[in-house]
Amino acid sequence: MLLKFTAPGIADVYQGTELWDLSFVDPDNRRPVDYQRRQTYLQEIKAKEPQDRLRLLVALLNSPEDGKIKLYLNYYALQARQAHADVFQRGNYRPLLAEGRFSQHIIAFQRTHQDTTIIAIAPRFYTSLVPQDTLPLGEKVWQDTQIKRSGEGPTKWKNLLTGEFYNSKGKLEIGKVLQHFPVALLVAG
Repeated sequence: MLLKFTAPGIADVYQGTELWDLSFVDPDNRRPVDYQRRQTYLQEIKAKEPQDRLRLLVALLNSPEDGKIKLYLNYYALQARQAHADVFQRGNYRPLLAEGRFSQHIIAFQRTHQDTTIIAIAPRFYTSLVPQDTLPLGEKVWQDTQIKRSGEGPTKWKNLLTGEFYNSKGKLEIGKVLQHFPVALLVAG
């Protein structure tokens, strides 16, 4: 979902798929959507987030079956699109290459407009990295995998999904950036 919301273009999301939808075909938009359930979940997320976002993430990741984690990601990705509309509407797109032992397991790109840069990072093919039902989190999993950024650019980043801050001296260490959540949405500027 992160890539869908941050790549160039407009994210196409079916109504009612804010939570998991395990249909074999495209969702039928004629089915009733339990909006009250989605509103209740979102209110719970918004109420708990200011207290301790990392604790909230642990709770959401420990109960993925209810779909709240997908709603959380959708909500914060859309908040980022709204807060940084110029980046997503007018900004350029540049793929970023990962380096290190598990570089082939990372997809990353940056969007830049004027003084604001946003980087989206997501793992791929991670079932070969971690046991089943385990998320690819932390330095133990990612080891020396990093994204090297060439040239002048921002060195202070905020992860819009976790609230954490990072300093980078030309590189972003995947194990640190994906310490608490399996995808990252970084902003600088």
